[in-house]
Amino acid sequence: MKKLILLFLLLSTMVVAQDVNIPDTTFKAYLVGKSYINTNGDDEIQLSEAEVIDSIYFSNSLILDLTGIEAFTALRTLTFNYNNEITSIDLSKNQALSNIWIVPKTLLPALTFLPI
Repeated sequence: MKKLILLFLLLSTMVVAQDVNIPDTTFKAYLVGKSYINTNGDDEIQLSEAEVIDSIYFSNSLILDLTGIEAFTALRTLTFNYNNEITSIDLSKNQALSNIWIVPKTLLPALTFLPI
């Protein structure tokens, strides 16, 4: 019985949350700084946190790369204003996405969207 309890304790401590890979430091800082996204208040976004978010809004940020957005599988609305540095977005994993708001509209032709 002691061996079984010890084995259970060892296995339960080996379970580690899976962090979302977000290479853009500005994007990551934005997400980590939002308590409704970073619900455990650490310095990472876990997959379990990303999977339940249904809307993200960025404004006047210098985000260059939205790698990591694919982990937000419940995302229905994506809004970004004056993020002129973004040139492409892979939304192929964001199957729930139904609204994309981009300002200024002049940025739209410069973006490349992979099919959903």
